[in-house]
Amino acid sequence: MVVLLAVICGKLTGNTLSSYGGYMSVATIVTSLTRQSRIEPRHRVIYIAFISAAATAIALAATDNFLASFTDFLLFLLYFMTPWSAINPVDYYWVRKEQYDVDELFNPDGIYGRFNKGAMLAYVLGVLIQIPFMNSTFYVGPVADWMGGAEISRILGLVVAGGLYYAFTGRVRNEVAARRVLATQR
Repeated sequence: MVVLLAVICGKLTGNTLSSYGGYMSVATIVTSLTRQSRIEPRHRVIYIAFISAAATAIALAATDNFLASFTDFLLFLLYFMTPWSAINPVDYYWVRKEQYDVDELFNPDGIYGRFNKGAMLAYVLGVLIQIPFMNSTFYVGPVADWMGGAEISRILGLVVAGGLYYAFTGRVRNEVAARRVLATQR
């Protein structure tokens, strides 16, 4: 009984965190698209119920081999996370020089704008460049097949997305440098 109670508490904690993470993602999307600053409590309940129902349906549909299917899905998601993981540090360390104006992040008409076209293009190209080199259970690209299954797509996704983003940010780097000079002169 004690072991069963411990397992239930562990699963409850994990499921709660998963629902919360899904809710925060939906809340971020909804508030940015609708320009709302908060979400009503009844909408929170609806979002969490929908996320939990969708997760339960997916888990039940994949019960025969859930762990293997889930692992494959998570590894497939890395193809989409890799370019994003390159763009963020390039922006933080090499473009913005570790200087962000946090208040401006929440201002759609501020210095960061609504969205960064260069970052979006670098991200999409970073994902697309990986396709011929992918080697997953969902898809094996022609180059990966030709290379005997070698998986180098994520390396290319990192290099291409990070390099393109840096190349697209020349104007921003110049503005950051000018602001640093002004701050030094003051």
